Amino acid sequence: MPKISVIIPIYNAEAYVRRCLDSIKAQSFVDFEAIMVNDGSTDNSLQILDEYSKEDDRFVIIDKPNGGVSSARQAGLDRAKGEFVIHADPDDYVSSHWLEKLYDTIVSEQSDMVICDYVRIMKSKQMVCHQVLENIDARQVTIGILKGKIWSVTWNKLVRREHIIRNNISFDFNVGFWEDVLFNCTLLNKGIKVSYVPEALYFYDNTSNSNSFVTGFKPKDVESMLHVYHQLENELDESYLPYFTYIKKRIKYRIFYTIPYDGDKYVNTFNEINDEIIKNAKKRPLTLRKNAFAMCLKGHHKIGRFLALLDKLFHK
Repeated sequence: MPKISVIIPIYNAEAYVRRCLDSIKAQSFVDFEAIMVNDGSTDNSLQILDEYSKEDDRFVIIDKPNGGVSSARQAGLDRAKGEFVIHADPDDYVSSHWLEKLYDTIVSEQSDMVICDYVRIMKSKQMVCHQVLENIDARQVTIGILKGKIWSVTWNKLVRREHIIRNNISFDFNVGFWEDVLFNCTLLNKGIKVSYVPEALYFYDNTSNSNSFVTGFKPKDVESMLHVYHQLENELDESYLPYFTYIKKRIKYRIFYTIPYDGDKYVNTFNEINDEIIKNAKKRPLTLRKNAFAMCLKGHHKIGRFLALLDKLFHK
């Protein structure tokens, strides 16, 4: 049995998936399996995956009809045999010591989840994103995710698979956006031990994938976010509720930039945080997006939409 199972959900990734798979193949830690989940790709992704599976028996293929990212991650998780599990996205790539350093830490500290930093690749620059700067426990990591201080992604978290199985945790097929938020917060709520590697071992590239959520806003994303919000309310105890403000803001922003604008409906979504959003916009008068948002909340819908259009033009 391999020590680590790496799950890669793949959909129409022929343009960049080789870079991802090559970086995994080049790992200094060799005792792993790479589960490549082809989620109904219509391009040449499956043929590329077939090449890797023939060259290296650690690379295995799951070929399934398209069902979305949650079903792809779960298909990989159901197939996984490793003592530990981690995910990688096909448009990204990893350091050659990604698995080694995470594995050494989780074993030496006898933890159940280990988190590392990552590099965010943008069009004009690269930025190292530090996740945790203090001693951590599962509750503090959950609060960090809820507050937007720690990213909820699955690719910088090596997890002991036993805890996923024992607690019957799976990816929610109703969620195509924020599936990682729900999965990781649910797991962290089971009292697991968390460790941290203060080194950027993953390279997150949000420039190459036109299918990525960061390149566009989709109406179905809002439904996923609202579903995750309500699931977290049910999963976490009341002591976490004061930390939900950031999630509420994210949902309101996404509604504003996605769904054809309905002023009343928009204002009435988590309207208890409207005053705080307007106040924060005043502190940053040159931020178009925040001011567009605040103007709509004040009732100046036409001005708000105009500022939003300007923001989109500047961020193309």
